[in-house]
Amino acid sequence: MVHLPKLPRDCTKIAPALRAAIHDCAAGKEPWPLLLWGPPGCGKTCAALCLLDMAGGHYATVATLCEQYNDAIMRRLEVETYPGEWIKPSAAKYRRMYLDAPALLVLDEIGAREKVSDSHYEIVKHALDARIDQGKPMVIISNNTPEELAKLYDGRIYSRIASGTVLNVTGEDRRLA
Repeated sequence: MVHLPKLPRDCTKIAPALRAAIHDCAAGKEPWPLLLWGPPGCGKTCAALCLLDMAGGHYATVATLCEQYNDAIMRRLEVETYPGEWIKPSAAKYRRMYLDAPALLVLDEIGAREKVSDSHYEIVKHALDARIDQGKPMVIISNNTPEELAKLYDGRIYSRIASGTVLNVTGEDRRLA
């Protein structure tokens, strides 16, 4: 997983509907996972990072998750568990550390590629199963509509993603404003 540095993020700029969805999931009023979809730059990732700043957890893009999981299988991945202490986790330990952990998992850029390999599909499916089956907190971020994600992956992935709270985040690209 990627451990992002704590940057000063202005959580007051999160749109009210997005803030309410995050609050309702965190309070148990709405189910996890929280799927945030919409155009680039509308605040999806920023809102999820604000939640990570407050609650702790792990952030990864789908590409990074797949790369790290495959590196763990090949025993090439090194993870810092404590400052200055590095380990090479097995795939099973990697799953326990990140996918099965009770902490929040933010999975960004799902559906960012035009094609999905078998390995990519299985890793995403396992991440969803590990989180959803036990009601563990997870935020999924995409620029694709849920229907586009269903076409890219399949009905099994779609039903897992859509089983939680789905929010279309709208707005202009704040980075270009």
